[in-house]
This record gives sequence, C-alpha cells and structure tokens, in this order.
Amino acid sequence: MWLATAISGFLVLSFSSSQIGIIGGFFIAGLGMANLFPIAVSAAGNLPDIPSGIGVSIVTSVGYGGILLAPPLFGIIAQEWSYALVFLIVPACLLVVFAMLKAAGYADIPK
Repeated sequence: MWLATAISGFLVLSFSSSQIGIIGGFFIAGLGMANLFPIAVSAAGNLPDIPSGIGVSIVTSVGYGGILLAPPLFGIIAQEWSYALVFLIVPACLLVVFAMLKAAGYADIPK
C-alpha cells in the first residue's frame, strides 16, 4: 500500500498545474516514501542465508549511492527536458522496488 501511495503522489505531482495539487502530490508521495528505507533495512537484516550486518550494509550503501547520484541526474534531466519528466521517472524507479516486494516480507520476521 505504501508503494502505491508514493507512486500516486508522484503522478499527482507530475500532472498537476496548481500549487495546491503540487503540494498535495509531495505530501502523498512523502507518506508513501517515508516507510521505504526502514522496511528495506529491516528486511535486509532478516534475510535468510545472509548475515544481518552484510544485508544492512548493502541496503545502506545502495541508499547512499541513490542520495549521491539521483540529485545531479534528476537536475540534468530537468534542465534538458522538464521537472514533470523527473517526477514521472521517480515512480518508474519505484516499480523496481515493487519488483522486490517479496524480500520486504522478511521485515517482520525475527531471526
């Protein structure tokens, strides 16, 4: 549900032309995205056949990589095309997360 909330928020943001719609889109996307990292870290720590420390370090490394690479990449895309395209690319990236939802099932399983 949180993933659908984030995707719908970015879609509202992409297609809205009013300030209220844009702020609402950010709000909805934020509600969905706020759970992403804690669930990913919890699931990585509980994956079978992978030590907890290694799983968590992989997730945090990928997260830091995204923090470092996404802003300049999205800035280049926004400068060359538009911000609306950037906010359509983000939900497309969230579809990758959707493809990995099976692993998120380990978030609530204690080791």
